[in-house]
Formats: sequence, structure tokens, C-alpha cells
Amino acid sequence: MVDVNHETSRRGTFAPSEVSGKPGQVQFGFIDAERANYPVAMMCRLLAVSRAGYYEWRGREPSKRAKEDGVLTVKIAASHKRSRGTYGSPRIL
Repeated sequence: MVDVNHETSRRGTFAPSEVSGKPGQVQFGFIDAERANYPVAMMCRLLAVSRAGYYEWRGREPSKRAKEDGVLTVKIAASHKRSRGTYGSPRIL
């Protein structure tokens, strides 16, 4: 029987309370990354999210903010590379 409050993975131990952030977003990302290793239904139950919510999230287009963050990430990486890796976040921003 699976303990729904505590599950062990190959990389260590996790519990639903350890996965926090915007409701569903972090959990869904984790489920997506691990779905080849574990059943989606089990992970949804352990992380206290619905399977329907997960599958809806997978089919959803990224938000405007997520797209803007992607563009900004590319610009930050380019700036870091131009500085030969010497500039960190305080100087880049």
C-alpha cells in the first residue's frame, strides 16, 4: 500500500507539503517531468491536484507573462555570456 503522505523517488523523498508555489503550476510541472517514471493518477493524488486539471494544464498555451519571462531569460543569458560569465544578477539587472 502506498503512503499518500510520503512517497520515495529515485532522487530522494518528497511530500505534498514540499511542493508549493502558485497552486497547481509547480505540481503540474513536476508531474509532467516524472510521468514516464510514475503513474499520473498516483502523482496527482500525492500532490493533491486533479488529473483533469493536470491534463488541462498540459494543453494550455503559456500565459503572456510566461512568454515575456522566456524572452527576458534569453536576454539575461546573452548578457551573462557577453560578460564571459563574470556578471551575476545584480549587475545584469
